Amino acid sequence: MIFLLWSLLTLPVKLVLGMVKLVLRVLGFIGLSRIAAFGAGIGVGVAMAPKPASQLRNGVAAQEEAKAARGGDIGATVRHELATSPRTWHLPQPGVTVQGDRVVLTGTVPHDDARLTLIRTAGSVTGVRAVDDHLTIEPPTP
Repeated sequence: MIFLLWSLLTLPVKLVLGMVKLVLRVLGFIGLSRIAAFGAGIGVGVAMAPKPASQLRNGVAAQEEAKAARGGDIGATVRHELATSPRTWHLPQPGVTVQGDRVVLTGTVPHDDARLTLIRTAGSVTGVRAVDDHLTIEPPTP
């Protein structure tokens, strides 16, 4: 019983000493100068920030809401995403028309995998609820 009580009383001391040992080992491994340089970099970055992070987040959210309120330019965003995505930039680019929050893809593609990739990429754009597939697969040339 006394052993259990002694263990419970000395547990906080053991935890603190263990944490101190851990901090000293980390300091020895990484180096105090590197940690100080990292802290100085964070301090300079915070001091040079144009606005607090909360104001920047609120500004971005306001821009997104304004874009959504005016209907956004979903068609241009989908065209840009299809033209720059690593999975679709090399494929023939389809025609993109927007009907509300639905995107209609028209044109020809070389194979079914390309059609599915174009549909998935267009569907991943923010604001697109559905993708209507009007893509045709061009027959292979002999």
